[in-house]
Amino acid sequence: MRRIFFTACLFTLLAVGLFSQSALMASYDERLAFSNSTQQSAEVARIKAYHDEIDAYAKAHPTAVRYFSDASEVNDAGVETSHWKAYKSKKDLPELQTHASVWMKDGKIVATIISFQSDHTNSTDGYYFRPDGTLAYTESHGYSIGLDPPLMQSKSYYSANGKTISSTLLCSTDNQKWTTCKKDSGWRDSGENNSEEKWNKTSDLPFYNLIAKGQ
Repeated sequence: MRRIFFTACLFTLLAVGLFSQSALMASYDERLAFSNSTQQSAEVARIKAYHDEIDAYAKAHPTAVRYFSDASEVNDAGVETSHWKAYKSKKDLPELQTHASVWMKDGKIVATIISFQSDHTNSTDGYYFRPDGTLAYTESHGYSIGLDPPLMQSKSYYSANGKTISSTLLCSTDNQKWTTCKKDSGWRDSGENNSEEKWNKTSDLPFYNLIAKGQ
């Protein structure tokens, strides 16, 4: 009888111990998740402030911008080659090509807006870079007759090591009501983190060598 009582007590103690340990682990996970969320929110707030700072700088220094355009060429084999060229002013940019407006501060690229417009499609992609050249923020706006819905806008925030902190991708049919893009939307590819058009550093920009060479 004593052995049965002792075994029952031991089982109860073990059960209580395991339950307490699980509760402690769950509490730790919750605290860790809350801490990470708080850190991410703080980093997003810092990036938003930096975005506003660069926007204010661009407005106050209208001559700090440089212009480039991509005159892609297609060879006899059908292979397209990108060829970027610098232009003195915005009015000199050729029509129906991909254009880039690049803002410089202290000799470094701090923001780039890449745009394209045709009869059926237009897109604008903004990139904000930290002073060390790492990508901090991107914002995109797109319109295409061939996609349903035809309108898209997105915002993404990045850590200094290139990891996505926060990202939103919204779609609209009328430019009034915006909702999260569905999985089968043609815009989903443009919002993926592994998109080929996301440059993690200023040195990744296709026209960076022109700037480095002073052209």
